[in-house]
Amino acid sequence: MNNFINRPTSAFIAASWVALLAGAVGFMIGLWNANMPLHEKG
Repeated sequence: MNNFINRPTSAFIAASWVALLAGAVGFMIGLWNANMPLHEKG
């Protein structure tokens, strides 16, 4: 029996990292621009 491990392509891995970083940066920018007291931001 042949057991093939299906790995994601390099393009998918790169797109996943880009999406993760873009989301994290967007979250930080939104948190930075929020009109909240500092103790509520975390």
